[in-house]
Amino acid sequence: KVVFEIQDYGNMVVETYPEEAPETVSRFLELVEMGYYDGMSFDKVIPGFSMETSDKTTLSSGECKEVITGEFAKNGYSNGLSLSRGTLAMCYMPGEYNSATSKFMIILNDDLDIDGLYAGFAKVVDGIGVFDKISKIATDANGSPVSPIVMKKAYIAS
Repeated sequence: KVVFEIQDYGNMVVETYPEEAPETVSRFLELVEMGYYDGMSFDKVIPGFSMETSDKTTLSSGECKEVITGEFAKNGYSNGLSLSRGTLAMCYMPGEYNSATSKFMIILNDDLDIDGLYAGFAKVVDGIGVFDKISKIATDANGSPVSPIVMKKAYIAS
């Protein structure tokens, strides 16, 4: 399990599912242990769809050191984790299924028909109230939060 300390909101705990997305979970936990997500923010909240983290390294910036294989059905992988409310999934560049680096989203709604389109790898298991508060914050026309939502710290629960 991974704990996210969200500034001004509280803690959110997620449980990972390595049996569904082994490469994704391994890389995610490596990034957590490195402190990669410490101080990072959620830079987009799309009502009814997802909230997304920012990304320090992207394929397009040329800064990406390691990409993650897209472990989802549309890319030929079996992944039984439903992309329902509270599920974490890796983001990738449009049409480039093996381009995920570190940016992830948390699905906001159960009623989406997106199973098999993203690599689900974890689920919020505690702190759903924190998740709910963040999902309802004010955003600008581009979905960027009006006030920053900062992950002060992310760490593996002991």
